[in-house]
Amino acid sequence: MGSLVVSSAPSSEPLTLSETKSYLRVDHSNDDNLITSLIIASRQFVEEHTGRGLMTQTLNLFFEGFRTGPYMNFYKNYIDLPRAPVQSVTSIVTFDDDDTQTTFSTANYFVESTREPARIVLRTGSTWPTALRVASSIKVTYVVGYANATSVPYPIKQAML
Repeated sequence: MGSLVVSSAPSSEPLTLSETKSYLRVDHSNDDNLITSLIIASRQFVEEHTGRGLMTQTLNLFFEGFRTGPYMNFYKNYIDLPRAPVQSVTSIVTFDDDDTQTTFSTANYFVESTREPARIVLRTGSTWPTALRVASSIKVTYVVGYANATSVPYPIKQAML
């Protein structure tokens, strides 16, 4: 797998400050900033260790391209997306040796999101681009996360608390 970068962080958290303070039995506001930062840190920890995006966020997956040659063939017709649940794939962009970017047509693939990990699968007759730059030659931009805080599974929220 390549590198996974958050390009648009969640705009809200799965836990509210008031429900967290209630759970902790805190009835003053002296520690609100600390508790808020702990909510964010616990979400990030859970996301990293479960491979799930808890709230809607946009991710960029960068990885090396596919080269052809006598010993280098790409046999898979899919790319696994390392974070779930996937809401949509925004784009697939490739970069050649001159750093020219090209958008990979959506007619060449479909997103199989009924499984985890979700994956991008080539359509029949389509091929992955080749002769790309050596590093970070493909960027997949996709959206993950539950629709809202009430959709986040209760055991995950309990673990965060």
